[in-house]
Amino acid sequence: MEKKTKLREPGTCRIFFSSPFGGMEEEREELTRKYFPQIQHACNMHGVQFVAVDMRWGITSQAADDAQVINICLREVDRSDIFVGFFGQRYGWHGADDDLLQKNFDNAVGRYPWLDNVRDKSVTELEFLHGHLNNPGALPAAICFRDKAYDDAVREEGVAKGDKKTVFKYSAESDHSSALMHDLKKRVEATEDRCLGVNMAYSHPHEGARFMFESIWGYLNELLASQSDTKLTQRQQDQAEHDAFRARHTAVYRGGKQYLGFLKAYLSKDSGGCVLVTGPAGCGKSALLSNWTTQFDSTWSDVLLIYHFVGCAPRTTAPRDILQRLLTEMNHRLGKDEGDDDKKKKDENQDVETLQQLLLAALEEAVSSRHKRVVIVLDGLDRSLKSGKTSKHLYWLPEKFPAGVLFVASSTDSDTDTHELLVKTRGHDLLTIHPLDEATQTGDLCGEWCSQWDVLKKSGKELSVEQLQRVVASPQTENPLFLRSVLAELSIFEEDYNIKERPDNLVQEVLCAIALSHNGLLERELMEIFEVPSHEWMPLYFAMEGLLVSHAGLLRFGFNEISEAVQDKYLHSEEIRNGVLQKLIKYFSDQLKSLCAWDDLMTPLSKRPVEELPWEQEYEFLELWKATGWKMPEISRAYEESLDLIVTDLYLHKQETCSGPTEPPGLQIRPLLQRLKDFFSMAGYPLGQIEALKRDANILENAEGIVEDSEREVLLLDARYYLACAYVENTDLEAGEKLHTQVMKACRRVLENTPEDQRYIQTLGYSCNGLGVICLRQRRYDEATEFFQESVRLHRQLGNEQCVADSLTNLGVVHIESNQPEEALKYSLQALQMCEKLYFGHLPLTIGNLLTNIALCHRRLGQLDEAEAMYNRSLEVKAAAVGWDHDVVAMAYMNLGTLNMYRSDYATAEQFMRKALAILEGNGATLAKPEFRQTTENLLAFDALKKHNAIDGCIPSVQRHMVKYLIHTGDTDKAREVTEALIKSSRARDPVNFIHLDHLQSLLPENERPVLEPELTVDHALSIWPGQPDLTRRKIEFHALPAGDLNTILKLLEEMGVNNPDFEASTYEAGGDWCESNQRSDLAIEVMEAGGLRVKLLETYRQLQQKVKAYPHLPVILAAKGDDPAAVLVAGDVAVHAGDYKLALECFEKVSTMDNPELAEMASNAVETLKAQAESDTQEGETRSNTGTSS
Repeated sequence: MEKKTKLREPGTCRIFFSSPFGGMEEEREELTRKYFPQIQHACNMHGVQFVAVDMRWGITSQAADDAQVINICLREVDRSDIFVGFFGQRYGWHGADDDLLQKNFDNAVGRYPWLDNVRDKSVTELEFLHGHLNNPGALPAAICFRDKAYDDAVREEGVAKGDKKTVFKYSAESDHSSALMHDLKKRVEATEDRCLGVNMAYSHPHEGARFMFESIWGYLNELLASQSDTKLTQRQQDQAEHDAFRARHTAVYRGGKQYLGFLKAYLSKDSGGCVLVTGPAGCGKSALLSNWTTQFDSTWSDVLLIYHFVGCAPRTTAPRDILQRLLTEMNHRLGKDEGDDDKKKKDENQDVETLQQLLLAALEEAVSSRHKRVVIVLDGLDRSLKSGKTSKHLYWLPEKFPAGVLFVASSTDSDTDTHELLVKTRGHDLLTIHPLDEATQTGDLCGEWCSQWDVLKKSGKELSVEQLQRVVASPQTENPLFLRSVLAELSIFEEDYNIKERPDNLVQEVLCAIALSHNGLLERELMEIFEVPSHEWMPLYFAMEGLLVSHAGLLRFGFNEISEAVQDKYLHSEEIRNGVLQKLIKYFSDQLKSLCAWDDLMTPLSKRPVEELPWEQEYEFLELWKATGWKMPEISRAYEESLDLIVTDLYLHKQETCSGPTEPPGLQIRPLLQRLKDFFSMAGYPLGQIEALKRDANILENAEGIVEDSEREVLLLDARYYLACAYVENTDLEAGEKLHTQVMKACRRVLENTPEDQRYIQTLGYSCNGLGVICLRQRRYDEATEFFQESVRLHRQLGNEQCVADSLTNLGVVHIESNQPEEALKYSLQALQMCEKLYFGHLPLTIGNLLTNIALCHRRLGQLDEAEAMYNRSLEVKAAAVGWDHDVVAMAYMNLGTLNMYRSDYATAEQFMRKALAILEGNGATLAKPEFRQTTENLLAFDALKKHNAIDGCIPSVQRHMVKYLIHTGDTDKAREVTEALIKSSRARDPVNFIHLDHLQSLLPENERPVLEPELTVDHALSIWPGQPDLTRRKIEFHALPAGDLNTILKLLEEMGVNNPDFEASTYEAGGDWCESNQRSDLAIEVMEAGGLRVKLLETYRQLQQKVKAYPHLPVILAAKGDDPAAVLVAGDVAVHAGDYKLALECFEKVSTMDNPELAEMASNAVETLKAQAESDTQEGETRSNTGTSS
């Protein structure tokens, strides 16, 4: 057979499937479900559209009535590239005396004269004749006949069931038809050498479908590969994928001539421009741009055109991949293709900012030096991958393009962020695509679409007018994506891709797993999770391929609407959702458990999220931990235990295998400790940092002789520096200053001898910044300024811009706190400019904090509108980075509240303050350890309220937290001022205010304490809140007890009991405890006596070694606590010391039989001791008696 090397229609591969209408359903179903998707995939990879032509489904009743069946079938064969034929026992529609069939012959014979000689043949044999037998080998063919034994068996089964339809399908029409079939088989068999494959008796429909696929597969791949004479470069492969996507969408665009005209008008503008095409998902945006760029190719050959369809293939969704491809295409157009592999690898490793600059430079060269116009089409911005929680929206897309560049992008109308940025902020023109109207729908489908563009027509199928009207009647067909999906499903036998042998719903589980995953799942993961072998997976995968996009191998849905459909169809059921989630959790948990040996630590799979996530995604990891409900101390302990297990595994693995790294396990886990330190720093949990850093420093201290001395010293200094920072963060300034000073002195000693050693210069710069922070917190502003300025100098010397920005930020804070807002603003703006450059396109928490500082400067300068704008920006950045329920967001709300107090807008201020309070209380946090700047904000807020006589408008709990902080830091004067103001406020006062003020009084020497106004005392508070527990305790412990005033104590306790019926313990028991904790056991006994607390009293007497005094209370105690072995044992002990041995013996014997082994053993020993003592006393008495008699 002479193999053809060209497709009959460039860009389209048609395979004609011929078979009788009845009895071949299983073959067609198997082809549709299993093999068509693989053929489709192969075609797509070569930019070719696959069309399966199956005329058994595709003849409309109208065409049949018009006697056009033969004509249509043979014309479709003429358009096909491969012919495939199937026969069972039925020969098909035939008969020389069938008037309708002969009318079909009459209508077709003009085009195909040979039909006059075969008027007795069936329509299916006519297809065989035209597709193969009339000219064997001219059209590549694969022909299969089913074994008669199979048909007979199915027919007999139908007879047994009374299924006449099955009997009909699997029986020959007549002896005459059987003879015609026999003759056809002989002629086909004689041409076997000129076929791709012939099977004269396949035993099962699945075998026949597989034989057909295997017969044509090799030739099909040769045919597709021949479309390109040379091996494709990576650029050409990428271009082919975009071309294939464009080809698939070109043929389905209708009703948009006005939109094409809108875009064409832009090409007449030499200055270029920017356009955003938007509309509902599926409205035809991709099809519009596909058609426009296709027409563009032939019309505007003098313009450089680059198009990129986001999500059309792997490596097309990430910002870096998009920019890399656009740059590669531009360089290709400019004749600057990549050279050697080293240069290519270097280009591929460029970051996003560099790629953007290179692209703009290439565009500038094209329009300025080459005098070319450039058109960039970027379809599907809504499908582009977001880099992380802190990234700006579309930060990677250039804000401006050179004059002469036309930029056209598309996105869904639900993508409001893109619309806001490109149209409202950057001024792009807007082209909105509207849904199709009925005239467009019906007209296109029935008219021009059916004649030129119709998908069904291309597949050799038609819809009747009635069928078209039913489809168009649906409101959903206003959306071309829906129309295309409906028609595509009608074009083939819509079949569920579930495997009949599987008890579960594979399609449901796979779709749900993709929908529930964070960023998608790998093919391998899906196959392993659901235990799907390759031969079952591939048909489903190929069928779903058009719905998915792949990013770095991770499969996810290409359209939000598909994800929503899966949610609506399956995931509304908690049972289905939880079932799939459990499988996902089990799979990944098992994967994690399998990683323990040292070599596993070197693979990406073992680098758990805290190790492997890039910096811009660490905030997502924090959100993941938050979702577990664990608190930071629990998380820290879990990591410590995990590290212990890793060290153990590493050690055991090395012992068992005598292989692995030579360094000890401790040094191997140092990278993990560094990641943990960074994570806890970002999470605001310094205790976690401290534990990780202490462990790291300890490892390095014990690595002498293992790690080279100079390297170990630098690493150890770095570890101590970060440990010092963590101590400072945890408000242990003394420990922090000690370590920072130690590090600084060590660096200076080394630099005296080797002044150019950059490692020590860097660490010295770190320690200067750290010491500056401590001085700043202690308000030693001159020293802080000196340290920060030295840090800036040292880091500039090294070109370390990040550290320069940090020290400039701190210099700004120094000037804020020393009331120099203009200088502070200057430093803060410098730092912001550097950070925005360093964090290109991203907005981490650092920038949020800087914006707050800038806002505070504006506020101090009286520029309240500018301050508000900066505070709002800071709030957005912080919330995007760490979520809306983080403490830093609470402080941002508090800042906005303070600002509105300056405006005397107390209602708005209160709203912000209450938002802050809700977050703080929800996190169980207090302001006991805030940044000093944040505390200053609270104080200024208080001052503003006091100035306007509006203390009633404050949030009391926030002010109480502030008072605690002021007391902690020793600012007692300010604490007293705030507390007194709160007490005098009818709304803001609270019992704790009186306690704070009483505490502040107690901190002063007795002779320096001011006399409090009566309404400021604890006594006055108790008149407002009689019996309030905290006030009662304060009065008893700090006033009544020192004076030994029992009457006052008893009166207060009685009042507390009356007013607090639900108090968790006896008020007298609480009073006794307060007395004992203040070393007044004498008063505790009196309180317990008054309260009738016999058991408590008994225990107190025992502790005071006054057991005889406890003896009178024993009968009451034994009656109340007779079943308590501990109480009975104590009673026995008291009875012994009181000389009541009989009662003691009863108590001990009772305990010895009770269900408490330990106490029972003690009681048994006591019984033996008492009995022995009794015998001894008896013998001694007898001895005395005998002695007396003899005398």
